[in-house]
Amino acid sequence: MTGSTPPSSPTSRPQPRSPIRPSASTSIRLRIIKWLFFNILFALIPLIYRYLKVCIFNSCTNPEYLLYKKGELLLLSTAIFAESIGELTHTEIHYKPIALVMMGFSFLVIILNTNMFLDIDGFSNIGVLALWSCSIYVTSIIIGISGKILGKD
Repeated sequence: MTGSTPPSSPTSRPQPRSPIRPSASTSIRLRIIKWLFFNILFALIPLIYRYLKVCIFNSCTNPEYLLYKKGELLLLSTAIFAESIGELTHTEIHYKPIALVMMGFSFLVIILNTNMFLDIDGFSNIGVLALWSCSIYVTSIIIGISGKILGKD
């Protein structure tokens, strides 16, 4: 019986294809894009709206002042840092030292942001407030992305 095919057995049935699952790096990229879109972009919509409304219907003498005058960027960056701490608590063992440093930095910035937000009307140098708000907001996004990459969730 050479050349003939063996009879089909119940175990030799072709298995149905499993759904295509994204690779780990694609999954991380999708999580970061989703996070940037829903957590970062949507959180900025009220600030962008106020900026456009004031600049379109009123005279804008200092338009960048609108972005940080009430401390909204401080609040947003605090929320991002807090979320990053939560993400970083679920890291693999060999990333723990990096995660601990990032968590410590995040906690320190949360304390500084809280102090600055509570005393925002007392700042005489608005340039320092603007520089701190914008730079810490960008840093919080970087730490947030790192938390998404290092976190297991």
